[in-house]
Amino acid sequence: MIPLDAFGSESVAADLLQQVRWRDGVSCPRCHSDRTAVLNHCKA
Repeated sequence: MIPLDAFGSESVAADLLQQVRWRDGVSCPRCHSDRTAVLNHCKA
């Protein structure tokens, strides 16, 4: 596992993950719509 401080901040790490995971943009895996929303984390 790569330590978080290697990225500088959590938001930088999240941005990198998003770029790697969704190279061609975010879309729904079910209907393939590109109308998506960003959800903030929630600590339950």
